[in-house]
Amino acid sequence: MSKNQIKVLQVTGAMNRGGAEVMLMDIYRNISTDVHFDFLINYKVKAGILKGDFDDEIRSKGGQIEHIGSQWDLGFLKYIKEFKKVVQKLKPDIVHIHMNAKSGVIAWAAKKSGIKNIIIHSHADLKFRGSILSRVVGKLELLFQKQLMAMSANSFWGCSQEANESLFYKRLLTQKNSAIIKNAVDVRSYQNVSELKVKELRSSYGVKKDTIVFGNVGRVVKHKNVSFIIDVLDKLNKGNIDFLFVFAGRDEQSNYLHEILSKAKLYG
Repeated sequence: MSKNQIKVLQVTGAMNRGGAEVMLMDIYRNISTDVHFDFLINYKVKAGILKGDFDDEIRSKGGQIEHIGSQWDLGFLKYIKEFKKVVQKLKPDIVHIHMNAKSGVIAWAAKKSGIKNIIIHSHADLKFRGSILSRVVGKLELLFQKQLMAMSANSFWGCSQEANESLFYKRLLTQKNSAIIKNAVDVRSYQNVSELKVKELRSSYGVKKDTIVFGNVGRVVKHKNVSFIIDVLDKLNKGNIDFLFVFAGRDEQSNYLHEILSKAKLYG
């Protein structure tokens, strides 16, 4: 690694195929050689350290991967202590945080570790779901985290204006301190798919030539509203349209997946 490289510590959850992680890997694959990425993965202590989908690729590109227990598993002071150890080992110039409403404690830990350039990246227009109690707790935690963000970070980025405004105080969203980073797509990977590959994939699902294939890419969770897709497919089915629907995503709410499959069965 060159001495002149800018070292960025990317603070994330497990590097699986989620939206933020895929975007980060797209940047990593196209980044200037003047910039070096390392990764600090936050994990649930009870679940233990799990291998991410992109871990091998990160290491093959020279990136180091460190792990740290989640802030509420370790507690505030221990989290900062463990964070400092990682900073001392990797010596980043910049800390880039991708943990949405958990970013305040991390930014504070980075500041206490002597990092001068701290970026917090908002990847969603935050909404609190669940019971009234869980929504109240979530909003109270966000207030606490926002205070720490404002005290610790100096750059506030997001995938949209709505995402920025849901996570950061409006006074921080100045032209100097904030940015909107659109989620880019490498269109070449879509342009260069051969007709043979398309036929092979359709054949692997037993799809007939004239069958229309609809897909949904994303976790099967309630707030993605997969149930609505089933309602749309029901209309197509009643119109005698020949189609196949394919999920591409993790089952993170088994009860919801069961609900979706039961609804599809009910509709025939």
